[in-house]
Amino acid sequence: MTDPVNLIELIEELPRRQRGRACIVLTQNYLDQREWCSKLSQLTGAEHIDMLDHLEGTEESKKLSSFSIEGCFNYLANQTTSQVLIVSGLEFLMATWANAPSSFEQFASIVEMWSKKPALLIVTRYNSELAQRKFTRYPDKLFVVNQQNTISLA
Repeated sequence: MTDPVNLIELIEELPRRQRGRACIVLTQNYLDQREWCSKLSQLTGAEHIDMLDHLEGTEESKKLSSFSIEGCFNYLANQTTSQVLIVSGLEFLMATWANAPSSFEQFASIVEMWSKKPALLIVTRYNSELAQRKFTRYPDKLFVVNQQNTISLA
């Protein structure tokens, strides 16, 4: 059994990483995800963006069907000047990517190699492919966390 992850400490660490400046938190309860991310944002000073809310009614939302994985990450890189961006509401995009071969592998690879600013904490519904993926490039870094294995936000 591993020790619970302190997400506040993880968010402080992410911008100091040379590469692998992103991490995925897998949630069990999608309905509480936005509120939980908002609270984490308040506790850490990181900015929170819920992609579903953020893109609603924008020009980008009209192009969602062509929003690639790489395009999404490039889009996120330009959304804040904050050191860390907490991202939720990606499930609708991930569902469109799921039909492409090796999409979760590509997603995980970008997370593992992310060296741009801001550092990213991606919060999404539990996905067994992401949960079981072995991140081997930087074995000393944490890339996937099950929300159930985190210290409760006070």
